[in-house]
Amino acid sequence: MQKKVLRVKIILIAFTLILLGIIMVYSTTSISSWQIKGDSEFYFKRQLLYFFIGFILSGFALLLDLDFLRRYSKVLILIGLVSLICVFLPHIGRQAGGAKRWLSLKGFNIQPSEFCKLFLILYYADYLCRKKNKIKDFKEGILAPLLITALYSFLIILEPDFGQAIFVFLIFLFMFYIGRAKFKHLLFIVLVGLIFFLIFSFSSQYRAKRLLVFLNPWKDPKGAGYQLVQAHLALGRGGLLGKGLGKSIHKLYYLPAAHTDFIFAIIGEELGFLGCSCVIFLYLLFFFYSLKLIKFIKDEFSYYLAWGCVLNLILQAQINMGVVLGVLPTKGLPLPFVSYGGSSLICSMLSLGLFLNASKN
Repeated sequence: MQKKVLRVKIILIAFTLILLGIIMVYSTTSISSWQIKGDSEFYFKRQLLYFFIGFILSGFALLLDLDFLRRYSKVLILIGLVSLICVFLPHIGRQAGGAKRWLSLKGFNIQPSEFCKLFLILYYADYLCRKKNKIKDFKEGILAPLLITALYSFLIILEPDFGQAIFVFLIFLFMFYIGRAKFKHLLFIVLVGLIFFLIFSFSSQYRAKRLLVFLNPWKDPKGAGYQLVQAHLALGRGGLLGKGLGKSIHKLYYLPAAHTDFIFAIIGEELGFLGCSCVIFLYLLFFFYSLKLIKFIKDEFSYYLAWGCVLNLILQAQINMGVVLGVLPTKGLPLPFVSYGGSSLICSMLSLGLFLNASKN
């Protein structure tokens, strides 16, 4: 009975966040959508369509045989690699804003890196079960999935999408920590990764400025710090109760990616500190109830899969909000369930469906 109640609570929280996201997408894009597309509801209707697709796929994920998924986890890894390579091919990959992150399919754009995170989570869960007796050995227990993760991250960096690449490594580290890998091995990976991160970041003046600007975005308010400055102004303008739904000024081309990566700033401007606090509280409740539900899972594969899906949602939410608040360097990660985007919303709902499926065992 307690499991059923927890599952219902998790579903209600997720759908509350999705509903908030759909409302905020309409509020954020209605004017720009009318000016660009001639239809003030263009992005709103798209987000509704993505929700219905995500609803169907999450229901499918909820009913799917997890043993079937486990058997084909290696096949999914290969599919993920092929999809990441395809974004660089002409006539298949789509470029926007100087980045090649999407596959174009009949007017819709699919971001493979979002789905690849789920493929990796399935692979990690299977691997941790198969290699549980060797997981404390670096060469036989960690090296193979580490190389696969590095290959995925390398292809994602080439797009370029540095934020997603780092996030993939975070999922790897957390899941293998839960899988009882030696802490010193994971620490070694973190230190080596940090060295590569610093070398890569400071090899380009633009990347170095974006990395350092979060410490004081006002040093370059019209350059590298522009987006963060506008996000802070939006949050500050909202005050305690906000300016009211639909009354944001910064969504009018002042804040880039206002309906995607920085939608939390618009929530702060329109719904105020209280609205932002409610969003944070919903994610905390989601995590709290998820942890309680995971305790009931006895099947090993389901246990690791459930952890991976929850981490995929909660870590991404923390990073997104941390970026908007200026606590973390700017990374292009959407807010799960809330931000506009088909790949993001569908993958968030797939994570929810897989988690609820895993919690049945």
